[in-house]
Amino acid sequence: MQCRAEGRAAPRRIELWSAAESRVFEIPVSDTSHSVATARVRPEIRGPFVAGASPLHALDDLVYTDLVVETPADTATLQRAGPLGYLVVRATYSVNPPGAIGHLVGQDAVVEIGNRSGGVWTDFSKVVRPPPVDVTCTGTAE
Repeated sequence: MQCRAEGRAAPRRIELWSAAESRVFEIPVSDTSHSVATARVRPEIRGPFVAGASPLHALDDLVYTDLVVETPADTATLQRAGPLGYLVVRATYSVNPPGAIGHLVGQDAVVEIGNRSGGVWTDFSKVVRPPPVDVTCTGTAE
């Protein structure tokens, strides 16, 4: 899985935030093969920020997640006073090249990912319904 669509960059946002959670700068990257792609990944990014990957979110059929990294002045500063700020990347999910998952697991297989707490699930091309099993349990289910 890559953050790409048809050899072009998929829509995403890269933002740098201060520790006080004010945006320092942003770099929007749009997929030029779809004129509405920029608008579809434009929901404002807001704190509070927690390092790691956020749950999946959806806007229409576009599924995205926010990846957050704390930016310390140095290791000692992070331990004493917390982060200097945050680097936030909002990335979309897609399969490149199209059909790659089918080649890996078979054309009849279904591969879907989603939030363990429910909510958004995707097959990497559109939003799908959550599976009819208890996804909060660890292990295999049919």
